[in-house]
Amino acid sequence: MALDSRGKSLEETARPIVPDQLPKAVVAAYEKWNPKGVKRMATMWSTELPRGKERIYGVHILVNQIKGYSAFFKEDGTIVKADLTDK
Repeated sequence: MALDSRGKSLEETARPIVPDQLPKAVVAAYEKWNPKGVKRMATMWSTELPRGKERIYGVHILVNQIKGYSAFFKEDGTIVKADLTDK
């Protein structure tokens, strides 16, 4: 993690987070991306702040040992990149 002189984050490497730490816009975008709540073994959330860019929130849904889906969202809920979930 890199901080500026005021203690504001300039850069953070990817780290796991719990869903309670997600902005409401990200939760809403996730629910829209995965409206049927794909069945899963595990759902893992992460966040990172690339230097000079916006914070990104990522989710990886592990459906089984072979199949999984991922999506990445900006803080405002905009999808940066996403796999298609089963419809």
